[in-house]
Amino acid sequence: DNLRETFRKNDIFGRFGGDEFIIFIKNVMSKELLNTRIYQLIERLQSDKQMPIHFSAGITFVSAEGFSYKKSLRQADVAMYESKKKGKNTISYYEEP
Repeated sequence: DNLRETFRKNDIFGRFGGDEFIIFIKNVMSKELLNTRIYQLIERLQSDKQMPIHFSAGITFVSAEGFSYKKSLRQADVAMYESKKKGKNTISYYEEP
């Protein structure tokens, strides 16, 4: 329910495996907008005082031109591990080395 309340109806989300989820947000290229949405989600997840949920997010921007599912997942994974290094409830964007 928290994902449905935070993201739009045409965004796609689901469980990727274990404790990992994946979200495809269409037609958004603004870090500011994504930051707003992610921090809204963090606030919703933390509002349950009996069982607050923490998470780390890795974000990558993709386009239809030259799209590679495998490459996009790798980039998001690299960014996620950067977030995990920073601590709970953080987000990181993939940056080309």
